[in-house]
Amino acid sequence: YVIGNNLMLQLNKILQLDIKLNSIVGFDKQCQYLVKEYKYISYAVILDLKGEVLFSSDPLFKTELKYSPIELEQFNQKKYQTNYKLINNQEYYEVSLAIFYPQNRLIGVVCIGYPVQLVDNKVQSMIFYSSIIGLFFLGLAFLQLYFSLSKYIIKPLSKFSSIIKDMSFKKIFSKNVSIISNDEIGDLAEAFNMMISQIKDYNDNLE
Repeated sequence: YVIGNNLMLQLNKILQLDIKLNSIVGFDKQCQYLVKEYKYISYAVILDLKGEVLFSSDPLFKTELKYSPIELEQFNQKKYQTNYKLINNQEYYEVSLAIFYPQNRLIGVVCIGYPVQLVDNKVQSMIFYSSIIGLFFLGLAFLQLYFSLSKYIIKPLSKFSSIIKDMSFKKIFSKNVSIISNDEIGDLAEAFNMMISQIKDYNDNLE
């Protein structure tokens, strides 16, 4: 769209000199320069409202491109369109921009063609790289989740397990769970420490 718009701006500068579109001479060179400058563009053409190619980057497209006046009239409602074209068994995506001059009157259309294979390859590459980036950030999210679980759940529960084993097998009631947290794990640690203290007092009284 941007490339076609640049070509249209060059045309507008000429049209502002009160030169009619079909009276312009030598604009094929601008179309050729555009295709040469941007390697991924296959063709650039400019049409009048009869569907005839006035200027083209390649004489082949002057004869092979076909447009009906009915197709071109649609540009009165839509300033630009994207279409599929089959030319000499070659597939293209075509971006077309309407030329309005003067007083917003439709006088022609700028068409820029891109090979379907090239566009599809670029789309597939974008999807592939987007998938890689998505998987990378997904992996980071899983790592963050793992470390969070390890810090706030797995390690505290391991401490509980270790102290319970000491109470059960070694009769050690002097250890407390040192967890500083404002969530359910912190509440559980506080209640567990109170229970250990009560068991220790009860055990001391028995002795």
